[in-house]
Formats: sequence, C-alpha cells, structure tokens
Amino acid sequence: MTAIPVWLASRGMRRRRWLADALGLNPVNRVTEAAATLGWGRRPSFSVAQRAAEAASIPAWAAEDAFIRSLGLGVAGAEPFGFVLDRTGISFDATGPSDLEDWILAGGVDPAAAGLRARVVAERVTKYSSCLAEPDLPAGGRRRILLVDQAAGDRSLALGLAGPEAFDRMAAAVTAHSGAEIVVKVHPDVIAGRRRGCLFPDRLPPGARVLAGDCDPYALLARVDAVWVATSQLGFEALLAGVPVTCFGVPWYAGWGLTDDLGPVPARRGAARSIDEVFTAAYLRYSRYADPVLGGPCGLDRILDRIADHRRTDGGGRWWMLGASWRKRRIIPRFLPSAVVAAAHPRRIRAQARPGDRIAVWGVARDAEARGLAADTGATAVRVEDGFLRSVGLGTDLYRPGSLVFDDLGIYFDPRTPSRLEAILGEHPFTPAELERGAALVGLLRATGITKYNTGRGRLVLPPEARGRRTVLVPGQVEDDASILAGTVAAVRTNHALLAAARAAEPEAFLVYKPHPDVLAGNRAGAVPDADRWADLVVVDVPMDACLQAVDAVHTMTSLTGFEALVHGRAVTCHGMPFYAGWGLTDDRAPVPRRGRALPLAALVHGTLVLYPRYLDWDSGWFTGPEAMVELLRRRRLAGPTAVGMPRWRRLLGKLGRVLPRR
Repeated sequence: MTAIPVWLASRGMRRRRWLADALGLNPVNRVTEAAATLGWGRRPSFSVAQRAAEAASIPAWAAEDAFIRSLGLGVAGAEPFGFVLDRTGISFDATGPSDLEDWILAGGVDPAAAGLRARVVAERVTKYSSCLAEPDLPAGGRRRILLVDQAAGDRSLALGLAGPEAFDRMAAAVTAHSGAEIVVKVHPDVIAGRRRGCLFPDRLPPGARVLAGDCDPYALLARVDAVWVATSQLGFEALLAGVPVTCFGVPWYAGWGLTDDLGPVPARRGAARSIDEVFTAAYLRYSRYADPVLGGPCGLDRILDRIADHRRTDGGGRWWMLGASWRKRRIIPRFLPSAVVAAAHPRRIRAQARPGDRIAVWGVARDAEARGLAADTGATAVRVEDGFLRSVGLGTDLYRPGSLVFDDLGIYFDPRTPSRLEAILGEHPFTPAELERGAALVGLLRATGITKYNTGRGRLVLPPEARGRRTVLVPGQVEDDASILAGTVAAVRTNHALLAAARAAEPEAFLVYKPHPDVLAGNRAGAVPDADRWADLVVVDVPMDACLQAVDAVHTMTSLTGFEALVHGRAVTCHGMPFYAGWGLTDDRAPVPRRGRALPLAALVHGTLVLYPRYLDWDSGWFTGPEAMVELLRRRRLAGPTAVGMPRWRRLLGKLGRVLPRR
C-alpha cells in the first residue's frame, strides 16, 4: 500500500520514529506536497495543522496514542508502538464524531477479536503495561466499588462532557451504597504532586479507602465488583475484565449498551454493540501498530508477542558479578532489567551478599568459587554464557551478543552436572502450541541459514571426487574451550582426534573439515596444520549453513554445529556429550546416563531457543524472542558486521584484557 504524503505539524511528531510506519504515512517537508496535515490529538499542534490545511485547501487529521501504547513512559523500551489516525475527530472528543465512532457504528467482529481480547486480559496488557504489582487491597470481603479519579484539567474530561460536576455527582451517588466498601484510585500524577485530582483530596466520599500506589490494573479489577469513571480508559479495561462500569462522563466506549451511562451521551451513538464489536473497532481497526523490534506495521497479535517476550525476562533483585572482564561488566547488566548489578571482589561479596541475591559468573572458570560464596551467603550462583543465536561476528572480536543464557543449576556445555537446559529438556511438558512454535523455528532457521556467529560468505562447492559418496562435515573446535574440557572423553578431546575418529567411523566418506572461526582468527587454540591427512577438503570462509546444506552428516565433539545440523535435517554423530545428545536424535558415542527422554526435534528446538536463553535487541532496548533475533541477524548479515562491532583500539584492548588478571 502506498504511503500517504502528510505534513507533520510538530517536531515531536517527526521524532517519533515509528509514527509514520504505524500509520502508513510519508512525512513531507512542504504543505504543498501533502495530501493532508497532521496534528497531535487536541494539542496546539492540531491547531497548527488546521491552519496550514485551511491555507492549502487540504484536510487536517489528528494522531493520538493507541489504547495499547508502550511499555511504560520515559524508560528504555517505552518508545510508543501504537497510534491512531483520525480523519474526522479524535476518540476522546465526544463533542463531535470521530472515525472510531464510525467503526463502532459499522459493527462487525474480527475473527481473532475474542482470542486477542482474552490475551490482553490474561497477559495484563494496558495502555502503558508498566506495573504488574499487586494492589494494596485484600481480596474478598463486602461488595467493593472502585471510583477512578482523574487529573483536574485533563482534556479528556472537558471533551468527554465531564466537568467538575461529574465528580460531584459520583461522590454523592456512592453514598447511597452504604453497605459497600468505597475505593478511590488516585491518578499517579496526583500522587507525585504534579497535578491535582478531581476527587482527591477535596471530593473524597466519607470513609473511602484511597489507593495511592501504582499497581496492575487487572489485579485491581479482580478485587472490585463495580467501576465508576468519568472518562478514564480504566473503564474499558474493566469491561474487558467483565466488571460492570458506570460512566459519569462520555468516554469513547460509552453509549453502546455496555455501560451504565449517567453522562450526556450524544444522540449519534445509541446502537447496541457487543464487547467484541467495540474491541474490534477500537483495538484492531482504529489503532495501528508498528513492530518495536523489527519496525514496519504489524498487528496487535505481534505486539502482544513482543510484550510477552519482553516481560518473560526476569532480572530483578541484586546481582553480583564475579570475575567478569571489563566488557562483560557492560554487557551482563543490560540483560538484567530492573536489577541492581555490581562487579565486586569476592571479599565484598562474602561480606555484603544475602539470601535472595544472585552471583553471576561467566562460564565455569570460577564456578567453584561462586558456589562457595553462594553457600556462605545464602545467595544463588548463576552461570552466564553466550546464547545460540549470538551475533554477526565473533565474540572474541568484541561483537555484542544478541542472546545470553543464565543458568542457576549448571551450564549447558558441562554434562558433569545437570543444567537448567537439561532440566527443561528432560522435564518440561511441551504443549502442542510449543511444538508448533518449535517446528516453525526449524523452518525459519532452514530458510534463513542463521547460525550462532554468521561469519563467512559464499557456498560450499564440492569437487567431482565427492560425487556418489556420503559427505561428512567435521567442525573444528577451540581445544581449550570449557565445553571440550568438560564434555568430552579422553579418547576424543582434540581436533586431531576428532578427525581420526570420523575417518575411522566413515572410511569411505568424503570428509569436509571446517576449522573454528576463533582458531582461524588466531584468537584461540586448536589449529590442525595436517588436517588433509584425514579430510578430503578443508573449508575456511564458508558460512556454516552453506556447509550443512552441502553434506549428509556431521561428526562432532560438542560443537553447536551438531545442533544446527539437526535443525537442517542432517545425521549427527556425537563423540562428546553436548547438550543436544541423549534425547534420541543423535548417534551418541559417549552417552549421558541422566538423559534418555525421547524428544522430537521441535521440542529440542523450543527448549533450547525459546525457554532457555534471553534475547536483547540492543538498538530498541526490547527483550524479544528467537524469531525476531533470527530476522535481526539476517538483516545484519546482509549489511555486514559493522554497526554491532567495536573500534580497532577497543578490540586490541579486549585481547589485552584476556591476558591480564581479573578481580
């Protein structure tokens, strides 16, 4: 669909990077080039838009935040992703018609409306979705009526035909309910002292209980029996939650037979509409959304997915980083939202850590020390490592990770003890929806070819002598890597030994050896100068997905390539004990006795890529899911590893830091 050329009436609207995407607009610099002007709501910019439109004989439109707008206000991740575009009026202005009224009058229910409405309530999604705290209000007891206060002077009150007298009537009417408990929800700006309330403090009904703190609106609605509002959006959220609503003004959802209307509802409304019809009109047709991670217009279903993925990342409480390099001290806290994170010497941790704290240690290098500190203080030791969809470029070259794993049991590459990933794969009851998502991820990874590092280019062209022979890929590894030291048997613990074992197992096969990128870069140990003694072909600058597409099978010690080979439908022989061995999907030469549950590939992928890691889009600040990370990595691979890299001097400093002692 062609974007509509519009002239934006304020700099603030031009700075909102997703506004044009969400509304399908093409901002232009001159009014003469525009099909319409656009102002914000009923702010001064709308008057500017009206005057410019009148001079150019074009229409003036209004934009406003949608009913699901952002995650909080003024914090990382709070960039708005939901907007409305109204060519007639604006939703909160009951003094005249609006596009929203027209949508509601038109009727009709989107097939997805009931499911999305249920998700909004179940996942506690509101306009800002910023607080999930429980209200300071006990459940049960006598009948409870919630009065929703608003900030005096709010435009939605005057334009919603609710002056100060509406709150006088509300306070007077509630006195007739002598047997009920009256609760007043005060506006956060009023509590902060920035605004004055309409009910609080001057019109409070006698004996009313005041809720001053912020809380989860849906948790609050679950504890009340009725909601009284002037024009607050909380009234419609109460309708979504099945709570009766009385309106003393004329909000956009009044006048459709869903509310008890005591305000002067205009005659142009009055058609009876179901909750799904009104939800369809307001949330699915009137509102427009832009994907906060990938950009571009999207539907409400994707917005709900993004919010769910973001909230799934738990990072609260107090964390201590033990032995983290300077680079990891900058990376780890970004993956721990709302946490207090400090890098500290063991003596300080022992003195100040307390039960409930967590001690983060990278990999297993200082795991024993972290466990000892945890035992002494009552804290929990958590191993941190790169995730399986990481970056476009190597971690040793200081490319930032798009995913990390936080494991409170062990770590996925160390089979000597259980890990959180092993617990997930061994115990999680994978639902049909989760298996469907896992299968879709398999298809996505096959289609895009995304792997952990996404280095190299081109494709693997096999020589004529490979024709008619079983082709086997042998991926090299870093020989001093913790996964080799912990997850292999003595007989096969080097790349030399792996090549020899693969040749012994596949004497007639055409063996392709691919050295590890870190080894090729000279950053780590594991070079095999005489690899051609066993391998028929050594490949260097070829992407892993291109290698996997060209071969029939993979022989590995513990490399993630084995997991990626399973995703691509290749046979995998494990000479070590990687996390994906022992689930009935690989030929295991070194079995792990604790494992044994037979898993379909979709379950392995869902557990490994959805349930275990956490994903961060550094640009938007959003935590997201593997599907979005695959797309981000695909785009960055096409663009080249530039924006996510670091200057040469910092790369050299990082290499120097690897040989210096750590605290």
